[in-house]
Amino acid sequence: MKVKNPIRSVFLIVGLATMALVIAAGFWSNQVYEQQFLQDHQRRLQENARLIASILETLPAEKEALLIIRDLVHTLDHNNGHLHRVVVQDNLGSDILVFPYNIGTLAFSASTDFSGGSVALYSAQPHPSYPSQLFVLAALGVFLVLIIGIGMNIAGHALQQPLHALATAANRFAQGDLEYRTAPEDHPLVHEIATTMNQMAEQLQSRIDTILSQQQELEALFASMVEGIIVLSENGRVQRINSVAASFFGTKVQDACGKPLLQILRSPAMEDLISRCSKTTAAVEQEIQVFSPQQLLLQAHASRYQSGEKIGILLVLHDITEIRRLETVRRDFVSNVSHELKTPVTSISGFAETILDDPEMPAEQCTRFIQIINKQASRLQSIIEDLLSLSRIEEHGRELPRESMKTRPLLEGVINLCRFAAEEKEIELELEQDDPGKIHANANLLEQALFNLVQNAIKYSPNKSRVILRSQQLADAPQNIQFEVQDFGTGIPQQDIPRLFERFYRVDRARSRELGGTGLGLAIVKHIALVHGGTVDVESTLGNGSSFRLTIPR
Repeated sequence: MKVKNPIRSVFLIVGLATMALVIAAGFWSNQVYEQQFLQDHQRRLQENARLIASILETLPAEKEALLIIRDLVHTLDHNNGHLHRVVVQDNLGSDILVFPYNIGTLAFSASTDFSGGSVALYSAQPHPSYPSQLFVLAALGVFLVLIIGIGMNIAGHALQQPLHALATAANRFAQGDLEYRTAPEDHPLVHEIATTMNQMAEQLQSRIDTILSQQQELEALFASMVEGIIVLSENGRVQRINSVAASFFGTKVQDACGKPLLQILRSPAMEDLISRCSKTTAAVEQEIQVFSPQQLLLQAHASRYQSGEKIGILLVLHDITEIRRLETVRRDFVSNVSHELKTPVTSISGFAETILDDPEMPAEQCTRFIQIINKQASRLQSIIEDLLSLSRIEEHGRELPRESMKTRPLLEGVINLCRFAAEEKEIELELEQDDPGKIHANANLLEQALFNLVQNAIKYSPNKSRVILRSQQLADAPQNIQFEVQDFGTGIPQQDIPRLFERFYRVDRARSRELGGTGLGLAIVKHIALVHGGTVDVESTLGNGSSFRLTIPR
């Protein structure tokens, strides 16, 4: 669409108005000039009539006077461009002279008296000659139009440039370029407008920067929250969701936005929660179980909100899976501790009461009962010591002193500590070391962890078998050292491996107690690995033995 030039429109309007004024002035001046011309004609006609009367008064000879009058009429006809007639009458009203006689009816007349009668001078309709005046007026009009045109053109150019600059600035602002500025000093005619536009752009930029800054802060806060946050529209569609909430449901933020929440998470509990929240203004809470992509237990807090005319639901999701797991572990731990302590305490109490109730008990039987009491007391002491060990590691593990030490003497010390138990079962202890380097660790804790692993391997290995203790530097992680204890015993069922490092967990409870285990040895190994920033894992096959790997950073 072609944009009209306002300067040209103004010039056209002014030019047409000027032409109209010039034409009106021409017509008005023509009327004035014609009226003046007729008045002058009448006045000259009267003067000529008096002149003829004076001639008649001055010249007594009638013939001579008439000749002079006739010449005068010819002169008037010639000079004025139209016909004249003279009528001279005596005092009685009789015509003395009529000249010329046959020129028809004349329009104008002038009369005067003299001593011998009266003189009347007639003339035809005069025609004013004023073409030159019209040309002057026309030329003046054209000149005025040209002057106005030139002035408007100059004014147009003077205004067009600053107006164009203002239009450019407005377009740049509309496109979002609020950093653009006009130069008010270059355009004095629109100085105030340009200054105001610059101030407007600066204020808009400042407000937009403030809004963007606040939005970025909110986005950062929204993204950094450990809780899952979901904003739902009134019809249950996801308007906003943070990455934590998206990860709960195994989706991405950009994929979830705009979809119904129940399409992302098909959960009757969630549907019930949203339905109850939409019917009340109070907050609603409910536990939601998620099975995919991982099994989670979420504490969902739903509340309605209103922003202007919009109504929605705000969901806050807390992952309480670990809390519930720890509560289960705590309950199991209390139950296991109670059970583990109850067995030796019951044995000690029972045999002690038996001895007290039978003072005449044979010495041989009494000695056997006392040995059982001593054995159960030792087992009780072992459990307490292991629990205290775990407590110290958990409480002060990160602050325990560490030192740089060679691994060879450490491994040899563990072999020596376990040698007596191995010789009782005729088990051969082997030491393999591919890496003779050093490690920065707590010597006592690391020795305890390896001792527990080797001691377990000896306990659950058949007689005359082998137990291998080896250390090596990992090829894909040279900053770590891996200690491995391998046995060739009965192995561990796969379903028991995930819980193997839990406190008081036993694959075979009866056999473990028979061998004097407390059920805390592998839990201690796990915590020692954790306080060193390492890991422990196991690989086992039923009938072929097990390999426990303890990986520690250098």
